[in-house]
Formats: sequence, structure tokens, C-alpha cells
Amino acid sequence: MAELAFWQTSAFACLIFMMFMYSILDGFDLGLGVLIGFVTENDEEKRTLLSSISPFWDGNEVWLVIAVSTLFAAFPQAYSNLLPSFYLPFLFIIILFICRAISLEFSYSGGDISRTSLLIFSISSFLASSLGILFLAS
Repeated sequence: MAELAFWQTSAFACLIFMMFMYSILDGFDLGLGVLIGFVTENDEEKRTLLSSISPFWDGNEVWLVIAVSTLFAAFPQAYSNLLPSFYLPFLFIIILFICRAISLEFSYSGGDISRTSLLIFSISSFLASSLGILFLAS
């Protein structure tokens, strides 16, 4: 029984670490996404900000996937009780992450940065971070 407690404690520590890493790394991306439409004046500044997150912004959501997988593997009873009640917020957050990815890709498609794609990027970043905060607060 002591081995089970050790592995569950280790898995819980890993879950805490994964959520901490996601909060730090993706918080930078979401914050930049919210502010990019307001703090930049020209396309060069926008490209500089976007290029600062472009090498790693998409990989930050992997922390969430690994955390949910760890929750499923280590605590299946908690997973089965917790996740069905959060399917709708998860669905909305996933849709917002998809909107962020599509708008970021479309912002690079033309010569100039598209205002519409940056607006969608900013709105979806704001809504994803807001839903994340509401999700964690509940």
C-alpha cells in the first residue's frame, strides 16, 4: 500500500508541475495575444512580437494533454468524476486554441499582417485565458 501512495503522490506532484509549466509558458503566449492589437503601432513591431512566440507557442498546449493523460492514468476515479462536468469548457477552450492557430497562420499568409486575423488572435487569446481562469476558479 505504501508503494501506491508513493506513486500517487509522485503523479500528483507531476500534475502540479505540468499545470505550473503550462501557466508560465502559455501565459506568455496568451498575454501577448491579448496585447498585440493594442501595444503595436506598425507591422514590423507586430512581426517582432509574433516571431518571439512562433517557435514554441503551439507546443505549450502539450502540457495540458500530458496533465489530462496523467490524471487518467494515476487517478481514474477522479478523472471519471471530474472531466465530464468540464467537457463544455474544454470544448470551448479547444475551439479557441484552434482559432488562435488558424488566425496566426493566416496572419503570415500575405505580405502585410492582416488586421482581421490579429483581431481574431487577440479575441481568442482573451477568451481562452478568461475561460481558463473561470475553469480553474470553479
